[in-house]
Amino acid sequence: MPSGFSTYGMIGSQHQGGDTTSPVVPDGTSISATDCSLGNATYEDCVTPTGSITYGDGTAQPYYLAMPDWVYGSDTLAAVTLLHRNTPSAQETRSTNIYAFAVPLKAGATVDSVTLPDLADAARKYVPGLHIIGMSVRDTTTAANGAAWTGSWSAPTEERFHFSDMGAFSNQTFREVTMASAGGDSVRLRLSNALGTDPLTLDHVTVAPYGNGATLASPPVDVTFGGAKSVVIPEGGELYSDPIPMTVAPRGVITTSIHLVNQVNYLVMHPWAATDTVGYVSAVGSGDHTTDTANTAFTGTGTESGRFADILTGVDVTTTDHRPTVSVLGDGLVNTRTTGTTAGYTTSRFNQWLAYRLVNNTHGIPVYGVVASGIENNYLGTDQGAGAGGRAALTRLDRDVLSVPGIRTVVVTQGPEDVVAGHDDVDIDNALGLLRDQLRGWGIKVIFTTLTPCDGYSPCTTAVDQNRIDTNTWITDQLDFTSPTVTYVDAESVVAVTDTASTADPQALKLGNNAAPADFDSGDHVNLTSDGYSTISNAYDLASLGPDA
Repeated sequence: MPSGFSTYGMIGSQHQGGDTTSPVVPDGTSISATDCSLGNATYEDCVTPTGSITYGDGTAQPYYLAMPDWVYGSDTLAAVTLLHRNTPSAQETRSTNIYAFAVPLKAGATVDSVTLPDLADAARKYVPGLHIIGMSVRDTTTAANGAAWTGSWSAPTEERFHFSDMGAFSNQTFREVTMASAGGDSVRLRLSNALGTDPLTLDHVTVAPYGNGATLASPPVDVTFGGAKSVVIPEGGELYSDPIPMTVAPRGVITTSIHLVNQVNYLVMHPWAATDTVGYVSAVGSGDHTTDTANTAFTGTGTESGRFADILTGVDVTTTDHRPTVSVLGDGLVNTRTTGTTAGYTTSRFNQWLAYRLVNNTHGIPVYGVVASGIENNYLGTDQGAGAGGRAALTRLDRDVLSVPGIRTVVVTQGPEDVVAGHDDVDIDNALGLLRDQLRGWGIKVIFTTLTPCDGYSPCTTAVDQNRIDTNTWITDQLDFTSPTVTYVDAESVVAVTDTASTADPQALKLGNNAAPADFDSGDHVNLTSDGYSTISNAYDLASLGPDA
């Protein structure tokens, strides 16, 4: 994983075929390039910088590195954004970015050497330069004693938020209740400040079996980080805890408590979490309640609770049989804050229904880890920045999918959000194609899900619905049985009925709203009910969720 930035990177990027470096850099982003010629007062015929990786077996692998400019590049792609930069004469107040990219490595091979892209022999004014400030190899899967880590729960960070009636966070305790998908003999926590603008000082983190609400079933155990109980997570940083000896059953529930010491105006959060997640926050200034077994500190004046997760973004378990992980990219939530329905706030989502089916299957299919990698109203290729929707799926793919331990399969349920936002089918198809190529480049199989109807939802005009139909045509063409495979599940066919009042030719499809369990329309004609999620999840062949043979 190289990290760094470009200077005088004023070349508009253009994605290259075969480039599986993540995150994807959108076309037109200001980057440094090589082999440019100067014509018409602009750089022309530029080439995306490349390097190579040489393995111990003598084979070599090229890679691309489209590193954005530190000032004029993309803020949303940045791993860290600093508030100023120093010049020889002054300190300028302007966003200055550092970027981090991930390059897939050959499975099972030893890295012998890495050749970095070479743009210039020295840093010179007005000459594009590429600056690599760090590089490492990432292994999130290998555990001690021959075991492996499997992703069992996840709630990706959407953005920075605070509660309007709470103000700045400081000296208080966050208690997160999470339900595992796969079980294991030990637990590991993933804590994140990836989109944060302030460091997080945590001086006490504990884990305990779930009791009821914010209560604990038994006294908690301390969590350590490199052997220490306290840790500081810098802006843009993430970390794993040390392994915690705790047996967790499939669909078992644990409670994590985190004491935040310092003052933070906004905190990274996953709002609108699935029903496998509940967050509790003690009052500002209430102190360390990580060892409390009672819920007293998490009720009453100044406290908050709901379906959200702060700081904690992942829970992994160890499996001796190297159990793989399935990521569900997309939670199905479309404009949930504006449609007038709150059905998505209280319904089980795709990842939960798939996990439930695996736990209860009688066909001998292993209970794979199933993690949620979705964000409400998230777009495939368009960043929404601060607020609802967050970074695009392609922007956050490395952090929220590729870095998941044991990841072997991704179920893609995104796209309806893009459709109703007015993105045309060409843009959506291109984004889905990039997503497919990225995942396959990392050895991950892909299962697409066709886009469900939106007829009756006011932004879903005839033209918008045609984009949905055309996108579904693209999805149903996605069959490739070369490993890693690409397949699809036709979600539309299992939840759609004909709208007999439609004047379109042919008549539009809408979400079915018959008696339960065929009541798929939550009331806004675009978001699904729990029966809708479960019906689509039932259409998946459980065996297909596992890795290719």
